[in-house]
Amino acid sequence: AILKGLVEEHYKHTGSGPAGRVLADWDSALSKFKKIMPRDYRRVLEERKNRDLAARELEAVTHG
Repeated sequence: AILKGLVEEHYKHTGSGPAGRVLADWDSALSKFKKIMPRDYRRVLEERKNRDLAARELEAVTHG
């Protein structure tokens, strides 16, 4: 939803032909986008996810 909103805003302000084509066939175009992030940021997100999962498991064990 965020990505589509950004493309829509870009199209609204620029009249971009490529943006218009992407919006016209959004479902197909969406599969062609890639999420890019720094490796370190991805590692931090994974560590947080693992830490949160471990904390929930510990909570379940200690509180039945």
